[in-house]
Amino acid sequence: MRSLNSLKAEEMMKTREFLIFKDKLVEYLRNFIRGLQKSVGVIEETLRLLDRELQEHPELVRIGGGP
Repeated sequence: MRSLNSLKAEEMMKTREFLIFKDKLVEYLRNFIRGLQKSVGVIEETLRLLDRELQEHPELVRIGGGP
């Protein structure tokens, strides 16, 4: 009986630890998404400038991993 209670307590701890981990992960992802939402304008403009730069200077595009 004692080992049964011990196993149940261990399972509950794992569940509790998982829930704490899950809550922290969800909070991290929410903050990440908020950051993206706040920065979307800057990201969009940077990509547009990069696209324009690459169109003007196609030699900057390198395909493959070699030098």
